[in-house]
Amino acid sequence: MTRKLLLANVGLVSLSLALLIVAAAVYPKFGDFLKNFSNLILAVAAAYLTYCFQRRQAFLVSLREIWHQCIEAKAELVDYTHDPQPDQAKFGKAHRAISTAIDMMRAAYRNVEETEASIGFFPFEPLHDMRRSLEKIGFVNVSHQSQQLARKEMLSAWNAFRWSFLREFSAAGPTHYIVERNKRDPRRPPEQAPKGA
Repeated sequence: MTRKLLLANVGLVSLSLALLIVAAAVYPKFGDFLKNFSNLILAVAAAYLTYCFQRRQAFLVSLREIWHQCIEAKAELVDYTHDPQPDQAKFGKAHRAISTAIDMMRAAYRNVEETEASIGFFPFEPLHDMRRSLEKIGFVNVSHQSQQLARKEMLSAWNAFRWSFLREFSAAGPTHYIVERNKRDPRRPPEQAPKGA
């Protein structure tokens, strides 16, 4: 369950409960009915919200698995572009990794604008761009220049994918972050330069 759908469900349950309270205040007979069944109504609302939060948690677990597979695929592709002697087996390993990542994505998301009549669009096309870059290199008569160009295309596609996909996690920013380079642990004394330097 996406964050947007979770928030919509929480809002719908909250609105429903608020409307029941207003109706009970306006119509005394309904208020008596509501008082008798309030425990049941609250139990159903709580059970449904629990179900929604469990589905969201399961969705986040599946996204983490997909993210891990995507990282592995990217590493395989980049390694292939650095290999001085690529062959069919190495190409197959890299192609399998990116194909697995693409197909795992289909387990979490349906295609954008998919209907009974149309297959729609794959939700994260940069993964296909990375696959196409790999296929352009191939494994026969591979030149260093073709590897460099493909690596540049793959990293560009990866950066576009990463930016978009990580937003699906709705992760909060860190509280205790370090953005300065070459930062040291403030609890430790500064390292001294070697003698004679």
